[in-house]
Amino acid sequence: MDQLDEALARTRRDDLVAAATRPVRSPVATLRRTRAARPQRTPRADEL
Repeated sequence: MDQLDEALARTRRDDLVAAATRPVRSPVATLRRTRAARPQRTPRADEL
């Protein structure tokens, strides 16, 4: 029984640690990141 309790406590602690250390991404930051990752449009021939 002690082993079971210990395992439960360990998984619960791991879940708490994972939840606490998970980075919180704001939608604005995500937008900025995707916009920065998107390759720049190459100018067309008539624009050069």
